[in-house]
Formats: sequence, C-alpha cells, structure tokens
Amino acid sequence: QVRGHEEKRAAVEKKLRDEMAQLNVEFSRTSKKRATSSTEELSKMQAYYRDKIKAKEDEIRNAQLEAKTERERDRKSLEDRLKEMLDYERTLRECKQRQERAHTEAILSLQIQHHEKVEEERMV
Repeated sequence: QVRGHEEKRAAVEKKLRDEMAQLNVEFSRTSKKRATSSTEELSKMQAYYRDKIKAKEDEIRNAQLEAKTERERDRKSLEDRLKEMLDYERTLRECKQRQERAHTEAILSLQIQHHEKVEEERMV
C-alpha cells in the first residue's frame, strides 16, 4: 500500500517536473520573438511564463504535501494496528497466565483431596 502511494507520488512529481521543463524549453524557443518584441510584450511574455512556472511549482509542492500527509496517515494507521496487536498479545498472555494459575490450583486441590483420602484409608 505504501509502495503504491510512493510510486503514485513519484509519477505525479515527474509529470509536473516534465511539464515545468517543457515550459522552460518553450520559453527558450521564443528567444527570437523576444529579441524583436517591445519591452511591454517582453514583460507580458516573461510574466506569462513566470506565472506558469510558479503554478507548476505550486502543483509540485501540493503533490509533495499530499504525499507527506498520506504517508503520515499510513504511518499512524500502522502504529494503531501495531498497538492493537500489542494489546491483543498482552491480553492473550494474561489469559494464559490466569489459565495456568487456575490449572495449578485445580491440580493442587486434587492432590490435597487425594492425600486426604489416602490418609483416611490408612486410618481405617
């Protein structure tokens, strides 16, 4: 389950990083256009790509945060299951100890009864 989450997270991050790299390539390809563009057009183009790149970076951060939250949820779930198992083992151990004490007491009681019978038979 955790491995699947990690693979999914890695795939999402790779996709977003690839998209961001594509934006950088696209921005580089427009260098000729930038060379002949007016300052205003150049500013608009830079702002457009800057906003696109920032949006991709935000998506990557959000994907990482979501993955971290998911890992934390999985860790908490695992800790809860481990605690349940430890509680179950402790309860089982306590039950076994009570059962052993009860058996020991029963055996001692039977031995005492037998000993008393043997003593009675000797007296008769």
